[in-house]
Amino acid sequence: MPMRMTVILAALLTGILLSAPGEADTPQSAGAKALIELLAPEVAGPSDPLATPVVRWVEPIRISVVGLDAGTRQRAVDTVLSPLASSFTNVTNIAVVAGDNLDRPNVVFMLIENEAEFQSYRPMIDELFEGDTRYPDAATRFFMGSKRLCAYASFDLQKIYWRATAYIAYVGDDAKFASCVASMMGGVIGLQWRLAAGASIRERGSTVATFSDIDLAALDILYDSRVEPGTRLGDIMPLIEEAGARLNP
Repeated sequence: MPMRMTVILAALLTGILLSAPGEADTPQSAGAKALIELLAPEVAGPSDPLATPVVRWVEPIRISVVGLDAGTRQRAVDTVLSPLASSFTNVTNIAVVAGDNLDRPNVVFMLIENEAEFQSYRPMIDELFEGDTRYPDAATRFFMGSKRLCAYASFDLQKIYWRATAYIAYVGDDAKFASCVASMMGGVIGLQWRLAAGASIRERGSTVATFSDIDLAALDILYDSRVEPGTRLGDIMPLIEEAGARLNP
């Protein structure tokens, strides 16, 4: 995508969202509420999550896994990312491939030992964003300021995901590491919020590394061919309520 075109720095998925007043009332069913939580970013919570626009990938996703040792990278690919990629493709029909130091990526996952190590990957991030420093500068500020063991940032152009990057710090707990990789994958593909409770790849404190029923339902809504990128969640409440009813019959 030409870099000379007008660029909208996408809301970092834990970042910026403009909200609008007057949206539909919050849905009453537990299933619909949980889906809204997954599809709206954290900053929308105190204001109006139904003002959140639909943002999704439309082109194949290529995830390059870098950092740590080769064995750890390959385990992350084989045991976490590749199974998730297959499930995602089954739901969305969008091809995903994850690989150790994959060439020509549009997503980079950095497996590191601490947050400070992130800085050593700045040249790689600059290359990912084709030399436009606005994107890596924004990602660097976010990652270094987040103080989280794992975090991701996705960027879009006109509500279409374009590039994404994530870092996952290894803390000696393989189950926690795997769930962190999985949670960042969920965020990168559009599951924005981290549920306080409930079975989800994005659940806080979870050790889940596979998509749950609610994750798949949320992806089915997000990538529904009838929904245009940029459509507000409040405008697709019938789809959300229908999916929520199936989750909680």
